[in-house]
Amino acid sequence: MNISLMTQAFNTKRWDLDNITMTGIGPLRFTIVNRSDDVVPMRWLVVLVDPPTRIGGWITDSVPLFVDATFSMNLLFSCDVESTLSVTVMISSTGVPRALAGGVETSAKSTQIISVLSSGSAGSSLGRLLVTRSLILCDADSAMHGGVLDLGFVICATESTTGVVAARSAIVSNLLLIIVVFSVLAVAMLCCRSQMPASMSMNTFCFPSSLLPALTVVTPSTVAAATFLLARLGSSACFAGDVLLGVVGLAVAACPCCFVVYVWTSLERQKSVSCERCDVRHTEEFVGCIGTVVSAVRKGTERRWKWRCDDTSQLKYAWVLLLDVRLLWYAVMDLALLVVIAVAAVIGGLSGSADVDSCCGWSIVVIVLMCIQLLVLLYYQPFTSLFANVHAALTLALTCLSTAFQLALLYESLSTSVSQLWLAEATAVCGLIIVGVSGIKTLMDLRDGVNACRRRFTILQTLWRKHRRNG
Repeated sequence: MNISLMTQAFNTKRWDLDNITMTGIGPLRFTIVNRSDDVVPMRWLVVLVDPPTRIGGWITDSVPLFVDATFSMNLLFSCDVESTLSVTVMISSTGVPRALAGGVETSAKSTQIISVLSSGSAGSSLGRLLVTRSLILCDADSAMHGGVLDLGFVICATESTTGVVAARSAIVSNLLLIIVVFSVLAVAMLCCRSQMPASMSMNTFCFPSSLLPALTVVTPSTVAAATFLLARLGSSACFAGDVLLGVVGLAVAACPCCFVVYVWTSLERQKSVSCERCDVRHTEEFVGCIGTVVSAVRKGTERRWKWRCDDTSQLKYAWVLLLDVRLLWYAVMDLALLVVIAVAAVIGGLSGSADVDSCCGWSIVVIVLMCIQLLVLLYYQPFTSLFANVHAALTLALTCLSTAFQLALLYESLSTSVSQLWLAEATAVCGLIIVGVSGIKTLMDLRDGVNACRRRFTILQTLWRKHRRNG
C-alpha cells in the first residue's frame, strides 16, 4: 500500500508517522523499517504493521472463511510535534472461494425451471437444497441470489444493500413466472371452450393442480426473500413497497400448502375416493445387463398406488398431485417444512458473521427438521412409485448431510483453519448429486407429461372433428 502526501518541498522532512490504530482494537504495533531524510525530491518511509494480538489476526475469528470482509486502519501523521493529519485506509479481504458452489447453483436453478413442466417433488428437493446451501456464509445478505428465473429487477436501489435488492427482484421474478404459466394454461383452456364446457376444459388440463409444480418451485426462494425484506424493514428505503412485496410473497408461498390441505380434507370426506395398491405390470424381459437395467427402471417407475373414484372427473382438478402422492398429509408436511426451513435459513444469517452462534443454532434446527421428515418418509413411503420414494429419501438425506457438513465447517472456521476445507467440497458434491437425481426424476415426469399431452391432443382432435360434422 502506497500513501503519498503532496506538500511544499521544504516541509516534507517535518512530517512523520505517529500512530496506527484499528477500529475496536486500539493502537497497533508498527516498525519503520526504512526511511529517507532527503528533502528533495521527496521524503519516504516504509512501515511494517504487526497484526492485532486478538485471535484471528486482522479479521475476527467469528467471520467465516468463505465470507468477504473489510477492516480499516487509521494512520495519524504529525508535522513537527502536533498531530495534524488522520488517514483512514479500508482494506478488503476476499473469502476463500468455493470452487463448485457456482456450478451447484446454476445446475439446480436450470433443473428447477424444467421441473415447472413436471411434478412438484423435484422442485421441492431443489428448492430445499438452494435455501440451505448458503448456511455456511452465515450472512443473509450474501445468501440472497434472486428468484428461480431471476430477471435482475432493480427496485428502489437507493440506499439499499445488495441483499435487499436481490430479495425484491426474487419476489417480482417469481410472480412473473407464475403469471406466465397461468396465462399459458388459461389460453389453452380458452381455446377449447368452443368444443367443450368450461368445467370439462379445466378437467382436461387438470386445473388448478397443473399450477402446483410452478408454485412449489418458487416457494423456497419467495419465502426466503419475503422473510428477509420483512426483517429488514427497520432500515428499508422503501418501507411500503417492501411490506407489500413481503406480504404478497408469503401469500404466494402459502398457496401450494393451502391447496393440498383443501384436496386432503375434501377427499377425506368422500367415501367413494380411495388410494389402492395395485400390482406392478410384468414388463417384457430383456437380455443382457442393459436389458436388466431397463426392466428395473420400468418396475421402479411404475405406480404401485392409484387413486380410485366412481367418477374420476371429480379428481381431475388435483390429478397432478394425486399421480405422485398417496398420503396427502405428507404433502402438506413437506410443503410446510419447506417454508419453515427457508425462514430458518434466513433468520440464522440476519445478524451476519457477528453472531455465528445464532447461525449454528438455526442450522441445527434445520437439520433436526429434515431428519424428522426423513424418518417419516422412510416409515410411511407416501409416494405412489418406488422411484419417487427413493428420490425423495435420497435427496432429503443428502440435504441433511450437506447441511451437517456446513455446520461442521462453521465450527471449524472459528479457528481460522483451512485444513477442513474438504467439508465445503463435500457439501458441493452432495448438492451435485441432488441435482442429478432430481434431474432424472424431472425427466421421468416430463415423459409422463408428454404422454398426457399426447392423449389430450387426441381427445381434442376427436372433439374438433365431431364439432365440424355437427356444424
